[in-house]
Amino acid sequence: MKYLPKFRFSVRTLMIITALLCVGFGYLGLKMRRAQKQREVVVWVQEHRGSVEYSFRRGRMLFNPASMLGSSIPRFDFGKSPVPEWLLNLFGVDFFHSVTIVDFPYNEEISDLSPLASLTDLKKIWISSPNVTDLSAIAHLTQIEELSLSGSSVTDLSPLGKFENLKELDLQRTQATDISPLFKLKKLSLVHLMGTEVSKEEIAKLQKAVPDCKVEYLEYLWDDYDFGFD
Repeated sequence: MKYLPKFRFSVRTLMIITALLCVGFGYLGLKMRRAQKQREVVVWVQEHRGSVEYSFRRGRMLFNPASMLGSSIPRFDFGKSPVPEWLLNLFGVDFFHSVTIVDFPYNEEISDLSPLASLTDLKKIWISSPNVTDLSAIAHLTQIEELSLSGSSVTDLSPLGKFENLKELDLQRTQATDISPLFKLKKLSLVHLMGTEVSKEEIAKLQKAVPDCKVEYLEYLWDDYDFGFD
């Protein structure tokens, strides 16, 4: 009769194995909690007629104007995750991939940006809402490269002072007048200021501080314009 081999482990080895298992399960638990939190934010964005893109551009919802009348918003895939489909089905896309883009078409329901605070890998935020006034909730999202606040009621740009990766900023039709927080953002390449009351002096200071930054600004001098009615 053959005897089964006996495996003997020292107490030290067992302790090391136990520690490794604890670390592994701890990491798994952390990943699952982060994935669940991200999924909750994605659901919130979609419930407010917004869309998201993941790091591999999967599952972006393009805005459909008919949705304003109750129609559903179509979903499109622009890429495929390198993660096997069975793993995506098992754990969910939010377990493996970060949300990098959030897009809100014009939506007066949006006023609080704090739900986006946990999306620390965001690269782009596009939001158009006249009820957005405060950017402090996203001040720590310093990976953002493109930010559109067109049509918002934002006046204080100081939360953007640490956005060292910001390349493009859209402030069209906002209430902002003091753009000095942008002077330290050396990667800025384009700022949209059309429809604002930012002064020529402020624009000149920005262009001096960030020479490679292009500023789009349209000033209507109606008092000086000759309509030829005389």
